[in-house]
Amino acid sequence: MAVAAYDSDLTSTNSGEIAVGNTGTDAGTWDESSNSAWDDAGPPDDETNFYINYTNCISAQFTKTGQGTIMYDDEGTTHAVDTDGAVLIWYFWASPASLSTYANGGLKILVGSGFGAFNAWDCGGSDFEPNPLGGWYCYAINPAIGSADDTVGTPGAAPYDVFGIATNATAQARGYPSAVNAIRVGRCTLEVTDGQAGSYGTFAGMESFDTSTNARYGLFQNIGGAYRWQGLMSLGVSATSVDFRDGNVSIAVANTPNVTANFNKIEIHNSSSNVEWDNVIMTSPGVSNTVAATASAGKFEVIDNATVAFNGCSFTDMDTFIFNGGTNDNTINTTTFRRCNTITQGGAIMDGCIFDDTDSTTAALVSTAATIGDLGSNSPNTFFGDGTTTPGHAVDMGSYTTTGTVNWYNILDNGVTNSAEWEGSTQAATAGPQGDANAAIKVNVTSGNALKISVASGATIPTVYNTGTGTVEITANEVTLTITVKDIDTGSVIEDAMVYVTNFGETATYINKVQTNASGQVSDTRSLSSAQTLSGVVRAATPAGNAYTKYYKSAPVAGTYSNTQDTDITIQLIPDE
Repeated sequence: MAVAAYDSDLTSTNSGEIAVGNTGTDAGTWDESSNSAWDDAGPPDDETNFYINYTNCISAQFTKTGQGTIMYDDEGTTHAVDTDGAVLIWYFWASPASLSTYANGGLKILVGSGFGAFNAWDCGGSDFEPNPLGGWYCYAINPAIGSADDTVGTPGAAPYDVFGIATNATAQARGYPSAVNAIRVGRCTLEVTDGQAGSYGTFAGMESFDTSTNARYGLFQNIGGAYRWQGLMSLGVSATSVDFRDGNVSIAVANTPNVTANFNKIEIHNSSSNVEWDNVIMTSPGVSNTVAATASAGKFEVIDNATVAFNGCSFTDMDTFIFNGGTNDNTINTTTFRRCNTITQGGAIMDGCIFDDTDSTTAALVSTAATIGDLGSNSPNTFFGDGTTTPGHAVDMGSYTTTGTVNWYNILDNGVTNSAEWEGSTQAATAGPQGDANAAIKVNVTSGNALKISVASGATIPTVYNTGTGTVEITANEVTLTITVKDIDTGSVIEDAMVYVTNFGETATYINKVQTNASGQVSDTRSLSSAQTLSGVVRAATPAGNAYTKYYKSAPVAGTYSNTQDTDITIQLIPDE
């Protein structure tokens, strides 16, 4: 790979830039609204003193108490907003305390077809970020969300060519306290590609690209020891992979009330990509904002089967997470998902993770029978409930359409003594539907099939809600003994070897004259009260048609069958020449 590269769909070369906030060079026209209820500010003018983009911005006086606007008309050049994109407008107000509150329309984003024909959405106020500190801030609006707080004239349908900001505040005696800088439109993507030793993709690299003087896209900014992020973070693209490695950072998802749920999203593209995060702390503070909650708490999705490794990360109050697995593993270790929406395992290996405040009715984690054994097999995950009676499940396994056994290694803690959450009894092998709607595991065992859940030693015995007509049985603290038989000379496995294994006193038989499979293995699964010393014998001959072409000397079975973890023993047979 090459050194890490950064790009955005908001650059002027990608037609993402509407105006740069400079009347001397812009193709369109800056003005205030022609509606008398929206023109209490002075006319806009060039401002060369406190811009944030390029070398100029547009500012205006505010000598009346009321509502003033700064608007830009691109004069016939219309702009369509991507489905999950936005119009981004940089705005500055010099007197935060004089603003009206958010609910009273302190700041509004304007989108329309004329200075007297636009829709307006509340976006800020004296009680809403960045106030009461104030300063430049990048506001986002997707007009397609509808439900405008105000409509002036007849804006018409998208696409639009007029954009601006309205301010509702008390009169300011001096200066030009109101200013607009760059206005941009697009999916609001910040993408990272390539990366190599010494120049991997990093969050610092994203911030440096985003906040250069002539850019300031407003997608990824340093806010004093942490980063604020909004829009689509694309790690890799379909045609180009990324090697992104970073850690020990805190990221706040911007509070964006006027966008779609998918606006703030992280996507990992290209199966050759590698993403490694260590101690990345990401929080969506907007979900609990009582003034205006975010419409996009921040989603995460591994689009292609990339290699992803999270260690010691934490995600709080965010939306859905979708991982992947297979050829390139997603390994999620000691990572906390606190008050997040549904997590989809997607085959990822997840160990030592915490799922906190698990009360989503769609389950805290979506798994399958084929992948549930990758949850906590190396270190158990812990599911903390919130103690409510709201139906919610630690894991939703979906449909189970065969007969077999899955392993459960994890710990359940509903947080409240005698809570109704995750209640119900464990299942015996009787036909469903059965179980309680608040059970820890939800599954649909289809007709004629049987699911056995083997609970590992130290794990919590889960309750199960089976919505299907098949059967569910739970066995606790089971361990598996696996015997693998190989040729000592070639190292190849031996199929059809006969295996007999008991405990040392021959009071229990574990494998009673069973032939090895194509992988050279036989196994036994059961609960043991204590570790058992093994005794037994393995015999084999290699068949060819109706005769044997190769014989082996018998070999004893020795070792200890653990009662706390699976036991694997390899027996190497010596050819009997």
